[in-house]
This record gives sequence, structure tokens and C-alpha cells, in this order.
Amino acid sequence: MKVFNSTSNSGVKVSNLFVDKEFNTKNGIANDILASSAIEGIILDLSEVRSSIARKLGIKVADEKAPTHYIGGIVEMMLDATVNYLDPLSEKRLFS
Repeated sequence: MKVFNSTSNSGVKVSNLFVDKEFNTKNGIANDILASSAIEGIILDLSEVRSSIARKLGIKVADEKAPTHYIGGIVEMMLDATVNYLDPLSEKRLFS
């Protein structure tokens, strides 16, 4: 992906659009994970969830917090469900 550092007609730096997209994606997934867990009565640490998502998506974050194994597993499961939703559900996907 090529990032240009020019300014658009609206005054927004084009390179910032890519950062905002990553930020919005990460936050959207984090909010989904927090809401799903809250339904089950489990309250997760937002910074751990965001950090785990960033790691899995290859996004650099300044305030990276090491997520627990539990949160890492939840994030991995949610990312698999959202990214691979068209793939058949296999025994490997269920138990890995």
C-alpha cells in the first residue's frame, strides 16, 4: 500500500486517512468484543483488547499492553469469525 503525504481539497492529510481507518477498525472490533463479553457478564480490559487486536492486525500502537492469554484467545476467535465468515466451520477452527 502506497501512502501519500499530500493534502486533499478538504485540508485532510491523505496519509492520516489510512491511520484513521486502522484506528476505526481496531476500535470497532474492540467494541464488539467488549459488548459480546459483557453480555456474558465478563468485563475485559479495553487496553488489553486493543493491544491484542493491534498485534494480530500488525498495527503499531504506542501504549501497547501485553494481553492475557484469555484475551488473546477471545480476540483470535472474533477475528477469525469476522474475517473468515464465509469459510466452512471445521473441527480445526473450532478447537485450535
